[in-house]
Formats: sequence, C-alpha cells, structure tokens
Amino acid sequence: MRVPNRRTLAAAALGYAALAAWLAWPLPRVLGTMLPDPGAAWGVADLSLYVWTLAWDAHGVATAPLRVFDANVFHPAPNTLACSENLLGLLPVAGPVYWLTANPVLTYNVTALAVVWTVALTTFAAARAWTGSAAAAFLAGVAFAFGPSTLLGWSRMNEMPIHFLPLVLLLAWRAAVRPRPATLAALAVATAAQLWAGLYIGFELAAALLAFAPAVVWEARRRGRTGLAPAAALVLGGLAAIPVVLPYVRGIETGLLPAYPAGGPPILAATAPVALATLRRALGWPLLALAAVGAVARRPFPPHLRAALLAVAVLGVLLTLGYAIPGPYALAARLVPGFARMRAPIRFVVLPLLALALLAAAGAAALATAAARRGGRGAARLAAGALVAAAVVLALADAPGRRPPGRPAWLPPLLPVSTAAGDARGSAADRWLARHGATGPVLHLPVVNSVMDGAALVATGRHMVASSLHWLPLVNGYSGHAPASDRLLMTLAQRLPDARAFRDLCALTGLRWLVVHAGDAPLLARAWADGERQLPLAVAARPGTDVVYAVRAPCGDLVARLRDELERPDDGRTLRGLPRALPPGAGRARLRGALPRRFFAGLHTWLWVEVENRSRVTWPGLTARRAGRLALAARWRAPRTGALAYESVPVPVAADLAPGERLRAQVDTSVPPPGRYVLEVGLVTEGEGWLADRGAGRVHRRRVVVRPWPVS
Repeated sequence: MRVPNRRTLAAAALGYAALAAWLAWPLPRVLGTMLPDPGAAWGVADLSLYVWTLAWDAHGVATAPLRVFDANVFHPAPNTLACSENLLGLLPVAGPVYWLTANPVLTYNVTALAVVWTVALTTFAAARAWTGSAAAAFLAGVAFAFGPSTLLGWSRMNEMPIHFLPLVLLLAWRAAVRPRPATLAALAVATAAQLWAGLYIGFELAAALLAFAPAVVWEARRRGRTGLAPAAALVLGGLAAIPVVLPYVRGIETGLLPAYPAGGPPILAATAPVALATLRRALGWPLLALAAVGAVARRPFPPHLRAALLAVAVLGVLLTLGYAIPGPYALAARLVPGFARMRAPIRFVVLPLLALALLAAAGAAALATAAARRGGRGAARLAAGALVAAAVVLALADAPGRRPPGRPAWLPPLLPVSTAAGDARGSAADRWLARHGATGPVLHLPVVNSVMDGAALVATGRHMVASSLHWLPLVNGYSGHAPASDRLLMTLAQRLPDARAFRDLCALTGLRWLVVHAGDAPLLARAWADGERQLPLAVAARPGTDVVYAVRAPCGDLVARLRDELERPDDGRTLRGLPRALPPGAGRARLRGALPRRFFAGLHTWLWVEVENRSRVTWPGLTARRAGRLALAARWRAPRTGALAYESVPVPVAADLAPGERLRAQVDTSVPPPGRYVLEVGLVTEGEGWLADRGAGRVHRRRVVVRPWPVS
C-alpha cells in the first residue's frame, strides 16, 4: 500500500481546486454576496437553514460553547440546534471565515467549496494508496466528489460533509496492516471529525464500517494481529462524538425528533428504480464498467478488499431502498437507537457511490497496467494521461446548472446563484436592530405556519440568516423538525393584530420587538395600520418598507411554563392549568365564515372562520402538546358519495376558550384535483379525530368547485 508523496498530493489538490472553482462558476466570483440558487421554495429555505447553522455554530462556540445547542431560533424552546444537522464538524473551516468576516454568505460558500475539495482529495488518497496509480486515483476523486449528486448539493450542506469517509476506511485498513500509534490516532481523529459533521452522516459511516470491518479483521489476521487496535481507535473516535450526540438523545426523549414508522412519509420508501437511476446518473456507464473490471481483476486490490467494497456498495443500495423492502433499513430502525428518526434513505446512496468509485479506480489501474505491459513506459504514460483527461471530461459532461445561449459546449454550465436564501446585509429592520443595540426576543411578520406556504417559508429562512447581524432570540424559525411550541406560537402570530392572540403570544415568549415586513405582505400591512393602535406597541422605527414595533407591555409570565411543557412529562394540563381532557358534550360549537365557492387545484390556501364555544366547558387549546388538544381541520368530500378526497393537518385553536367566547381562527389546506366537492371545516381532538364523527360537534360546510390552474 503506497502513500501519496507530497508532489503527487499537491498536484491532485490543485487539480481538484481548479475543477471545483470551474464547476461552481460564477460562485467563486461572488462568494460574499450570492448563494447557490436551489430553485424551489423548500430548497431555498433549507439553504437558508444551513447558512444560518454555520454562522450560529461559529458565534455560539465563540460566545457560549456549552450552550451552543440552545440556538437563537424557535424562542423560547431549548436545544433548537438539534432540530436539524448541527454541522459543528465544519467549524475548522467555517469558524475562522465567520470570525474574521462576520459574513454568513461567505462562510457558507467557502465551506461548501472546501468540503467538495476535501471529499475529492481524501478519495484520491485512498484510491492512490490502494491502486498505486495517481491517474486512477484522480479519476476516483472526480467520480465521487464531482458527480451530479454531489454538485447538486452545493445548496445541501447537510448531505455534503462526507469528506472523511474515504479517509476513515483507508486508515482502518492501514491500522490493520501496521497499527502504529500515529495511524491509530489519525483514525480516531478522522472518525470523530466525520461524526461531528452530522447525525445522518454518522449512520452512513457506521453502515460503511459495518460492511468494511470483516476485511479489516481479515487483513489484520493475515499479518498475525487480532484487529483490536483499529477497532479501539474507531471506538475512541465514536466516544469523542458524545457531546454532539447527547442533544439529539435529549431531542428523542422530549419528542423533538419523532420516529418514522414503515408506513410513514413516501420519502422513506424509495424504490429500486430510483436508487439505481441515481447511481447510474451519478457514475455513468463508463465508470460502472470500470468498477465491474475492478471487482473481478486480480490486481491491484486483494480479494478481501474487493469483497469489502462490494459489501459497502450492496449494503448502501439496500439501505437506500428504505422501507420499500423488508431489509436492513427496517431492521436498523427496530434495533439501532435513533435510526428510526431518519427520513431520507436515499442519502445512503453515498456508500455505493464511494465503493464503486474506488472499484472504478482499481479497474482503471488494472487496464493501465495491462497497457503498460504490452506497450512499455510510453503506453503507461499515455494511459495515465487518458485517465486524467477522462476524469475532467466526466466532471464537465454531467455538471448541473444552466447553459446561457452562446456559451461554448466545452465549458461547464453556469451554477445558478441568487440572494434568495439570504443576504449578508440583512433586512432594513435587522440592520436597525443591530445598530441600536436591541435586546430581547423578536418576531418577524408574516410568519410561516405551514411548510406549504412557500413565500413565508423563504422569508423565515432569510430572517434566520439576517439574525446574524444581532443574534437576538427569534420566535420564528424553520427546520425539518420544529419544536412542538412552534405550531402554537406561529398560529397565534398569524392571527395578529388580534388582541387575544397578542396577549398569549406576549406571555409565552417574552416578546420585546415585533417587525412587520410590509413589502412582503401588503394586506398584513393594511391590517396593522389599525391594529397597532389597539395593542401595547410603540413604533420604534420605519426602516425602508419595514415597521419595527417595541412592545410596551410586560411579557413572559408563561415562558418558564412553556419550556417545562417542552421538556418535562405530560401533566395533562394546558399552559394556563386547564385539564386537557375534553368531557362528553363539550364540543358544541358555532362555526361561521365566508368560505370561498371556487378554488384552483394544487394550491395551498388558508381558510378563516369564527369559532364560538357553545358548550358549558372551557375548551383546552393553549398548549404545545398535541395529545387531546382542540384544533381545526378541513376536509374535502365527494358531493354524492361522501368519499373523502383530502384532509388537512389540524391547526390548534391555540386558546383556552371559555363558554360563550369566540375567536377568529385559521385552518390551512391543499386544494385537491379539479371537480366538485363539499368542503368541511370542523373541530378535531388531535390524536382522536373529528368531534362531528363522534356525534360531539358539527361542521361548517359548503359546496365548492375546484378548477384547473389557468395556463397562459
């Protein structure tokens, strides 16, 4: 097993750096001002989340390292960094950039380029050590790091940092060959660094090591050793990741990270054609053919190394299929703590991608060796040059992006860039808050109260990025796993400037600042023109089209109670102490509201109704706990048969509503395909179903027509 010399490694590093810059163009020219443009609203919001995460990591570690997981979003919920991947393993790159510039956009872009470059270089190091061919190793680095699946991840930082995965496999093999202290220490550090990069990636690493371990033990036994040394180094590296694992354990215990059963979201049931198409698109038939050669060639890989890489590839494909087959994914979900919280099996595709890239290097090296034997040194040099050229062509051929008219075919497409996911300058209101040394929690309006609300989703992500200007606690937030308090607080915030909603929101958050972005929501701005006079608010500033309100009333008397509800066992009561169990006959209600007669298919919409408690019992609604909480939902039925076409996710009533009291409440729904329906809005008890179906309430209904979206 050969170690790449410095000259070879430097040449590969320069080559990969040039390719990364070329394929990411024009991103290197606008590193501090623009971000990759993912297109769809969900992609933009996800990118904003990762930009904010890297900035928060650097800020939190520098200011309060022991409380870094208590991030500034979803206030007042604790442990909010665990709502998504923490990315703390990227601090060696992201930290210095952010500390020197305080620019979250620059921090993200530099980190993304550095991660892709490191993935390529560590793959090169592993392939070079095992094949002895720098040209074949360069091809492997390009195949794994610059394939479409990775380059599309310029905006998917939670998937990109697999930069030490090839290195861990290489060092484990070296430790089996010769367990020197330096090798074992490097193996432990690389393992810890990879585990710190993300929770998903930790499971990917564990799966790769599970398939690779028998070959490591075999190699150690061949050399008269037991294989315990590399195992001990891996365990030590795993133990070093405990500080970033414990917050997720806490999140599982408090329900922040739910388990996904076999019948869960469709994303958990990737089909075999999807997985195989991803592999074919990522590697291409030429590399798959080279991998097939490497899998059967007697050299340069020993048989047990080939078998190990094939095992990694097979296990990766099976895991990628998720619950679509009764295989290892379902088994791991039952047996491995935390595994059932994963919801994107397709991410395990990195395992066959890496294994097949390394086998392709073996196949390329074997063919180059055969050519050298027949044609001598000249043929060997020609073969090496051809491999490097093939690697470059491979990277350019499948590079994602857009090709403007007139751009030569030999140049890669341009990576779309924009400021949609965040601007280092922030909004006018955020700049004002930073300049005036504001303190205390802040709420931005409009809010996102449904992942289907694309515009609000994007705006919330931008507010998270802009919070790096002042790092005030944000009541807003976006993540794949929002805390239970988010639905309650955003429901109240969406009702503003309603006085009752403001009172409860003030008590639950300790609100100090309220920012209305009139440019994002003109209708909301008009509502606030009258509402601001009815609430204990003072206009602090009107920067640009924003309005910054200072809250004049004392707030926060229920903040501690809300935090207890998020972290402690259920006491069966609402936040104001009302029992959540709804007694029989307590569902009598009057629902009124002008439901539209016509809708367009495929859209997401909000319906507003007036809800009046006509029973003799106060309704339990002011709680973040779902069990027994009173909520509103909408459903669409066929007018003749009554067959259910679609049912919405419940929106909490978000108030302890006494007999005779009424409030204006909202429910969101997606619109089904074109046709005629009966639209129903009614009360539900979360976890139990509609009160009307149990004879305990009525629904507000209307016959409606759904039309196709007009095509121009």
